[in-house]
Amino acid sequence: STGLIRVFGNTVDDYRIGIHSRNIQNLSVGSDLFTATNGTPNEITFNQTSFNAHHRGIWLENCPDAQVQENIISKTDPTTATGTCTVEGIFQTLGPRGLINWNVLNQLPVPIHIRDDCSDTELHCNDLNNDTEPGMGVLLTNAVLPDQGTSTNPWNNRWNGYNNTNLFGVTTGAP
Repeated sequence: STGLIRVFGNTVDDYRIGIHSRNIQNLSVGSDLFTATNGTPNEITFNQTSFNAHHRGIWLENCPDAQVQENIISKTDPTTATGTCTVEGIFQTLGPRGLINWNVLNQLPVPIHIRDDCSDTELHCNDLNNDTEPGMGVLLTNAVLPDQGTSTNPWNNRWNGYNNTNLFGVTTGAP
């Protein structure tokens, strides 16, 4: 595709996958903060009391130049996913030159998961709120990702309810 493809204004409640895109370039998921016709955020809520597989709010595969902006993804039931099951807010794999910003991610074991080549992808001004779930803020799996700001200015991402031991997690295999 050569033009901008936009996905915005959706409400998704209690599905395993909220929004899934594969092989789409120039994708905008949520508000498009860089055009005059901004659109509205997507709101994705997980209220399940049992989890039998991975659950993902926004799942992008091979989507270069994607923008994931101003979405609200929340897990509202206190049930914790166990075993190989988890709940991920934004999962991006093979998405170079992406922009993930102004998202609000609430009570998710893995708010953001970056996998494989996401070179030049930037995370700005995201709110990661976690008062109840064990897990980490950003999971990196074989990730190629540039530095995200500096240690004193992490591009205004906000980490609420995390301590210094679970901001980032790094793995070398598939989840």
